[in-house]
Amino acid sequence: MLKNLFILPRLGMSLKELYFLTLIDLSRAKIVIGHNITGLAFRIKKIKKDLITITYQHSYIYPFEKKIYKKLLKNCSCDYFLSYDKSQTKLFFDLIEAKFLELGSLKNNEIILKKNIKNKLLIISEFRLKNSNLHLKAIKSYLRNIRMFCLRYKIIPKIALNSFRIDKKHLGTDIFFENEIQFYKKYLGSFNYEKKTSYQLAAESKVIISMSSNLGYELLSRGYKVLFFNNLGNLNKKFISTYFEKQKPIFFLKNNNYQNFEKKFKKIEYMSSLKWKKVLKNFQYKIKFDQGNKELNQLIKRII
Repeated sequence: MLKNLFILPRLGMSLKELYFLTLIDLSRAKIVIGHNITGLAFRIKKIKKDLITITYQHSYIYPFEKKIYKKLLKNCSCDYFLSYDKSQTKLFFDLIEAKFLELGSLKNNEIILKKNIKNKLLIISEFRLKNSNLHLKAIKSYLRNIRMFCLRYKIIPKIALNSFRIDKKHLGTDIFFENEIQFYKKYLGSFNYEKKTSYQLAAESKVIISMSSNLGYELLSRGYKVLFFNNLGNLNKKFISTYFEKQKPIFFLKNNNYQNFEKKFKKIEYMSSLKWKKVLKNFQYKIKFDQGNKELNQLIKRII
């Protein structure tokens, strides 16, 4: 690496790219896997053509974001692009030169969970330190319904705090945590939380509340009972999920109406596992769940 450092301008790559290239050569790697946000596999493919590169979808994207990704992914290619589902493949298809496979969320597929119901209601926090006014308005409006519901039925909801996520630590966990707690105290009232992953808390919960969280789609793919609010989509149509454009399942709340929320929550809560499975089977627009990433592992074995 030090030897090549002196000819770095001639190689036409950054110091980080040189570092990765050195690791690849030393490890004799045949495959590089990265997600579309960092774009590692895209960059490596440009400087080492003979390497097999796999890029997986990091998170759900809305149709309006295609314009943003068109600039970010200009002239990008890899051998395989692993998307969530067909609707997401459609958004990426003409932006990236690759063979597309729909394998769901690789992160979600890799996590092993065991159901152990302790909580009646779990809220997936979508609070951020720098939420837009639109997002804050949407969160506050659905929290009002949850607050009324919990007071009426004497429920203490649990929150999967965003500030406890490992990938958010760089934002300043203490400040993030305090701001998040104060926000929910103000707009929700009483609640509980634990320093566990959102996935672990979901496995312990009967019904999970999501608005536009990526986690909501991942948990639904596992067969968990998730109730989706459309508050963000009601404020701005570009935020309506592609999964709910054509089908309006029982677990999707199109309008921010308390009576409708209460009715649907209770129906889902007491629904048998068999009936819930039928509901999900009839819903065509959900991402795939491949426990242990078996299909990815098979692909890697074929390449090696």
